[in-house]
Amino acid sequence: MNSYAAHFWVYNHDQSRNAFNYLKGLTQSKLEKNMERMEEADPQADYESLQQFITDSTWSAYSVMDLVAQDVNTLIGDVEGSGLIIDESGDVINGKTR
Repeated sequence: MNSYAAHFWVYNHDQSRNAFNYLKGLTQSKLEKNMERMEEADPQADYESLQQFITDSTWSAYSVMDLVAQDVNTLIGDVEGSGLIIDESGDVINGKTR
């Protein structure tokens, strides 16, 4: 996450901790992935800070996605036809898979 932290600076404010808490909340194993459950995933998380990060913060999602693409390319190689697919269709919702 450290290499990504610079992408979450907004007007002299470091939002990288909120980014980490949000990511942790999205990847937790609990069924409900709402703000309250995300806050519970880390005792240091703050509901209002997460809400502001998600709704109002002006960090560039494109610069983060570019860095993810570079990291994936480094990890799986530059082989034609290779890629990383993230699919949430196997996630359980209300006791059922999608």
